Amino acid sequence: MTYKAGFGRFMRIGGKHKNKKIVEVLFKQHYSELCNYAYAIVKDDSEAEDIVQQFFVDFIVYKRYKKVESSMESYLFCSVKFAALKFLKQKIRKQHVLIDDYTNSLPADENKPGNINYKKALNQALNNLPPRCKEVFVMVHLQHLSYSEASDVLGVSINTVKTQLKRAISIIRGQVPYPLEPEFE
Repeated sequence: MTYKAGFGRFMRIGGKHKNKKIVEVLFKQHYSELCNYAYAIVKDDSEAEDIVQQFFVDFIVYKRYKKVESSMESYLFCSVKFAALKFLKQKIRKQHVLIDDYTNSLPADENKPGNINYKKALNQALNNLPPRCKEVFVMVHLQHLSYSEASDVLGVSINTVKTQLKRAISIIRGQVPYPLEPEFE
């Protein structure tokens, strides 16, 4: 019997020492692959390693191996994927993105007083966005996540991300005149 089919049943037969040995073998076989997989999601080597290590700790401590009835490899990769996405979601929630950082990164010509008004209007429009629109805008335009990555982190479809982004841009365009309009020169 391979560890891919009926793994939970296989683990119960062998006893404690057999369980530890099998988990150790799984760790050695899949650790680097799982780290690479987590890295593809979180884009940080040390965080990816932490996610995989924490997964294996939980896997052993909470005896999650007993609940696996299908492909162990599939279970490992799915679990690490969801752990990495959960990490990203928590990171985004903890991160207080300052819209000022975004507006300060815009090219500025200090000799033109209109640029100051434009930045102020843009900053105000970004802060006035509805929460979901702002969250999507920040992920896609400031954190440079793809639509797919943003949808995974938020737990919504790609079309929802596109719709929220379109709505955010529409709101911003409605509130912020183009910098070269007479009012800003």
